[in-house]
Amino acid sequence: MKQHILLIFLLVVGYAQAQQSFSNDRSQALFMVSQGDLLMRNGEPEKAIFKYTDAIVSDPNCSEAYMKRASANAKILRWEQSQKDYNVAVSLNPSSVIFYESRHKLYLLHHEYEKAIDDISIAVKLNPYAIHLKHEYISALILKGNINAAQSYCDSLLALDSADITLLLYRSYIYYVNEEFAFAEDFANKALFLNPQSAIGYDFLGNAYAREGRFLDAEDAYSKAISLQSAFSIAYFNRSIVRQKLKRFEAAKNDLDSALAIDRSYAIAYFNRAVLHKMSNDYKAAELDLSKAIAIKPDFAEAFLNRGFASKFLGDHLSAIEDIKMSIQLNPNDKNSHLMLANMYMLFGDYLEAIDVYNQIIEKEPTYAPAYLNRGFAHILFNNRIQGCDDFRKAKENGINKAEEYIVSFCEKF
Repeated sequence: MKQHILLIFLLVVGYAQAQQSFSNDRSQALFMVSQGDLLMRNGEPEKAIFKYTDAIVSDPNCSEAYMKRASANAKILRWEQSQKDYNVAVSLNPSSVIFYESRHKLYLLHHEYEKAIDDISIAVKLNPYAIHLKHEYISALILKGNINAAQSYCDSLLALDSADITLLLYRSYIYYVNEEFAFAEDFANKALFLNPQSAIGYDFLGNAYAREGRFLDAEDAYSKAISLQSAFSIAYFNRSIVRQKLKRFEAAKNDLDSALAIDRSYAIAYFNRAVLHKMSNDYKAAELDLSKAIAIKPDFAEAFLNRGFASKFLGDHLSAIEDIKMSIQLNPNDKNSHLMLANMYMLFGDYLEAIDVYNQIIEKEPTYAPAYLNRGFAHILFNNRIQGCDDFRKAKENGINKAEEYIVSFCEKF
């Protein structure tokens, strides 16, 4: 009997000690998490990661530490480690709405839209009364390109609450994507009627006006958006586009300067500013902006093509060829890149290389007249007059009337 009582006593004491140890580990882990949070607020994500790691060492089941470390890793672009930490956090606490919501945002950044939609769907099921989660679900559908699904879901929610400003703006955007600009304008105005201080509402209204060709109205709408939210980089960017349409190029460039002062990671803004530099023959400035765009977005095919164009005018022909080749690698179906590469080979006197590229263009698009015309010149310069003249005739057949002059000059006199 005494042995039995002693065994019970030891078990109780052991359990109590284990619980105390667990409680201590948990408290210590949460304290370290709070230290990491402070470092994150101070803009020190690398140091925060060490604190969150210490918390995990103290309590390997601390899902909050994994979630916070995932966020910190994402902050410094350690995407793979961030995803691993989110996965552990979710496995430790599969009923946490915020874990699924946070991981879905990471998937969106990586363009993994199906996974993002799955996660935000689970979050909505876990908390069906959180309207912001439903808004995020619509956003994920739109980014995935599931416009019809986004429209249906948005309409079902608007049927329950027609005064939801965010839903009205989503509906405006969906109409815009579907090129129903009058309806896009109408829903943007509905949102602005409910909230006249909505900068996004004016930006969306400007988008509708711009696509309708109402550039002055669009400029005014974007200006109102900027007056309401001075750090609205997208509104500056959009206004720059309509100011280009209005031939106000210096004002357009100023808007791009403002957009980039707000957001240094705005690749398309660097690209558009480079285009304006090219228009004023400032190819060095264009090259610099295109290099910045490429550094931010390494798969930016059009930026490589335009940088090649700028390098050509700066006399750096080898760099131009390398950039054009990269543009083709990223976008194999772009005939403009192929045409430019072939023209560069022509410039160097590499006529066979040029002919090979023209062949590739014509193989993909047998009626593309500029390729026949230029290949004709390559053949003529390579002393293959018969083939060159044949190409001039095909260029004329496909719409280049000027080819007749070359037929007369190079073919009929011989």
